[in-house]
Amino acid sequence: MRSLRVACASALILAMACLWGLAAVAQEPSADDGAETIQEELPISVWGSMTATINVSEEIPLGIQQMALTGVLDICTFSAQIQAGFTEAVFDRFSIQAAGAVGTIDLSSTLTMNPADGSFESWQNGVAFSVLTVDFVDTMYITQPQTASYNQFVASGSVGDCSFQINTKSGTSPFCFQAANACFGWPTGLCGASANACTLFTDEGFDNLTLSLSDLLWYEAPSGLRALLDATFTFTTDVKIAELAARLDTDWGICPGIEAIVDVSTSFPPLSIDGIDLRGLIFELQIGNITASLAESLDAAYDSSVTGRSGAAERFRLEGILEGCCASPGSFSVDTYFERNPGVGAFLFNWYRTEISYDLPLFDKLTISGEAWYAAVSPVWGGSLTISFTW
Repeated sequence: MRSLRVACASALILAMACLWGLAAVAQEPSADDGAETIQEELPISVWGSMTATINVSEEIPLGIQQMALTGVLDICTFSAQIQAGFTEAVFDRFSIQAAGAVGTIDLSSTLTMNPADGSFESWQNGVAFSVLTVDFVDTMYITQPQTASYNQFVASGSVGDCSFQINTKSGTSPFCFQAANACFGWPTGLCGASANACTLFTDEGFDNLTLSLSDLLWYEAPSGLRALLDATFTFTTDVKIAELAARLDTDWGICPGIEAIVDVSTSFPPLSIDGIDLRGLIFELQIGNITASLAESLDAAYDSSVTGRSGAAERFRLEGILEGCCASPGSFSVDTYFERNPGVGAFLFNWYRTEISYDLPLFDKLTISGEAWYAAVSPVWGGSLTISFTW
C-alpha cells in the first residue's frame, strides 16, 4: 500500500509539471493598445494502437493468443499512455505511463497493476539529464516483494575518443548496496583495434574484470584480404577465461566473409595460451540487399553458439529487405537447420527444420509481422501472425 501511495504521488507530481509546462506555452498579451490577448493553440493529439497475435500449429487450433490496446494523449512535449493486454481473451496486463520534459530534465513514470483484483504490481520512475558531455539516468523500480525493488544510477559519456559508463545499483527495502560496475573504452594504436575494460563489484566484493580487444588486424594482403581478431579475457577470483574469434574480410565487391569460432586453453600464472581448438565456422556473403550465411559447427557442445540451435550442426540463412509501404522497408529471414545425428529415416542432407520470419508495413498505419516453421518431427508445422494497427 505504501508503494501504491508513492506511485500515485509521483504521477501527481508529473501531472503538475505537465500543467506547468502547458501554462508556459500561453503567450503574453500584446503591448498594442486595444489588442486582444492571443494564445497559441496547444499542440494536442490523441491516438492509439492495437496489436493482435494469432497462433496456429499442428497441436494448437487457430486463435488469438495475445492482444494489446494502447491509448495515447500527447500535449506539447508531454505524453500520457494507458495500455491493456489480453492473453487468450483474459485481461491480464494494465499499465499507466506518463512522460515529459521539464526544461532539460526528462521525467517518466509507469504504474503497473493486476487487472484481476486491482492490486499493485510495480512502479518505475525515471529521471534523465545531461551535464556538459555526461548523461545521467536514475531509475527507481518498486515491486513486490519489496526486497526485489532497486534504484539504479548510470553515468555515461566520452572524453575525446574515450568513452565511459558507471553503473550503481542498490536495494530500496532495505537500503543496501547491490552492485556497481565501470566500463571504459578507447582506441588503441595496436593495428587499428579498440579496447574495452569493465570491472564488476557486488555486495560480496570483487566479481570480475573483463579486458577485450576488437577488430585487431593481424594480417592484410595486397589483394585486399584482411584477417581480424576479437579477444576477450575475463578474470575472476578463481578462474581466468580467454575467448578468441577470428574472421576474414575483404574490400572486394563480392566475397564471403569468414568467422572462425575457436576455444582457447590457458594457464595462469603467468597467463599463457596452451592451445587453440577450432569449434565452428561462419561464412557470410552480401549481394545487394540480400545476405546469405552458412554456419558450420564442428563440435556438438558448441552447436547453440555457432548455429543457434542445440543439435544443429549446420544452419543456412537468407535475410534481406522487403519493399514496404510509405518509404518504410520491411525485412525477412529464412533459417534452415541440419541435424548432426539424424538417425534412421533422415531427410535429404539431414534437414530437420526451416523457420521463416518477416516484418512488412502494408499501409501507413498497418504493419504485419510473423513467423512460420516446418519441421521433420512432430509438431511438424506452426506459425504466428501479428497485426499492428495505429489510428
